[in-house]
Formats: sequence, structure tokens, C-alpha cells
Amino acid sequence: MNRTRIVVSVGAALCALAVVAGVAPHLTSGHDKPANSAATSAGSAAASSALNAGAPSGAKPYAGAGAALRSATTGRSIITTGSAHVATNTPLNTADDFITWVSSNGGYVAGQTDTGTGSRAIMTLTVRVPDQESAITRLRALGTVDQVNTNAEDVTTQATDLDARIKEAKISITRLEAILARTTTVRDVLTAESALTSRQQQLEAMVLQRSNLSNQVSLATLTVTFTAMPPAAVVVHRASWFHRAVVGSLRTFGVGIRAVITVIAFLLPWLVLAGLIALGWGAVARLRTRLGQ
Repeated sequence: MNRTRIVVSVGAALCALAVVAGVAPHLTSGHDKPANSAATSAGSAAASSALNAGAPSGAKPYAGAGAALRSATTGRSIITTGSAHVATNTPLNTADDFITWVSSNGGYVAGQTDTGTGSRAIMTLTVRVPDQESAITRLRALGTVDQVNTNAEDVTTQATDLDARIKEAKISITRLEAILARTTTVRDVLTAESALTSRQQQLEAMVLQRSNLSNQVSLATLTVTFTAMPPAAVVVHRASWFHRAVVGSLRTFGVGIRAVITVIAFLLPWLVLAGLIALGWGAVARLRTRLGQ
């Protein structure tokens, strides 16, 4: 009887241990996950703040890896550029209309050159627009678009590489700051400060490069040249056969008249000479006749 109770007690104890061993990991992991998640969020926020603080004035804030402006359909970072040629009767006025459209659609003019005036004016604009296709459609409504060139460059790898390098630079700066806080000797302090300054400058340069890359991805670059319309070609109507026959006959008659006049002009000196000889010969003959009488 006592042996049976002992066996039952030992079995119950083993079952209790097995239950505790199976449940404890789940309870522990359930409590650890929120803490880890909170720590990760705090770390991401700190990284973002550090990068934004290092960005130069006027640059867009950098929000960390994965924050690049990318295509919603492909998830890729694409830089779009293009050029177009527009022919219109009023190049300068048409260019002004296009500038107004660009400004009202979230873009801006990055460069402008113009030469000539009036019908000989040539205006070249470099604009940054959110949608290049919409800009080209607007140009077709303003004038005759006879040349369009577009180019797309995938810079996803470059953007990802910059994100990774920025993250590594942040981690390196954090470590250098910790080393500097623990350093006591003047020599070590100067060495740590020099390394920290160099690393911060590298971080600022990469943040600026990343910001410029995001700006190129978010807005397409389009160069447009506005010129005057070419003069209309003169339409030559073909004459009828009767008209061509009359004109041909008159032309031939004129050629004949010119030939006759040329011959007469050529023979006229000889005719005059022959007439003078004939007159002289006649005078001599009359004189002989009178002397013979």
C-alpha cells in the first residue's frame, strides 16, 4: 500500500514538472517580445533622429533605410530623365504657359535659357515634375511635339548600399561616443574626438547624397526646347496640257525670233559692205558710159 502511494506521488510530481517545463518558455517568450519590440522601435527612432540632425540645411529629412521614394508598383528606386522638342507659333508664350502648368502640378523650373525674339526665339527649359508622362501630354496640347526621348535608371542597389553605410556610420559614431565618454587621458580624448569628427563628416556626406538621390527619384527631370513653327511649304499647281502647249509654243517662237535677230545682226555689217560695193560699182559703170559717149 505504501509503495503504491509512493509511486502515485512520484508520478504526479513528474507530471507537474513536465507541465511547468512546457508552459514556462511560452510565458517567458510572451513577456520578452514586447520588450524586444520596444527596444527595436526606440533604436530605430534614435537612428532616425541622429541622421536628421546631421542633414544639411535645406535637404529633405532622411527617415532611415527603406524610406526612399520608390515606385509603388515595383518597389524599385527609378531616376527618370527625358527631353522633348516643341514647335509653336509663339515659343516664348508657350514656354510661359508650360511653366505655369509645371508650378501648379507640384514641379519647378530648374534651368532656363532663351535666345532670339519673335518668330526666331528659342526657349530651353529644364523642369522637375512628379509625372513625366503628364508633362509630355501637356506639351502636346500646347504645340507640335516632334521629338521625345526618355530614360530610366534603376538606382535601387545604390540606395540600398547608402542605407547600409549610413546605418554602419551611425553605429560607429555611437561606439566612438561611448569610448570618448570613458576616456580619461588627453591623448586618448583627442584621438577619439578626431575619429568621431571624421565619422560624422562622412555620415553627413552620405545623408546629403541619399537625400539628393531620393529627390531625383521623386521628381523626373525633363528638358524641353521651344522653337517656332517652320514656314509652310509652297504648293505648286500643275498646269493643264493646253496651257503647257501654248507656253511651249510661245517659248519656241521666242527662241526662233531671237535666232533670226541674231542672224540679221551677224549679216548686217556684210550687207552694208556689199551695198557700198554695189553702189561704187554702179557709179564707176555710169562714169564709163558717159566718157564713152
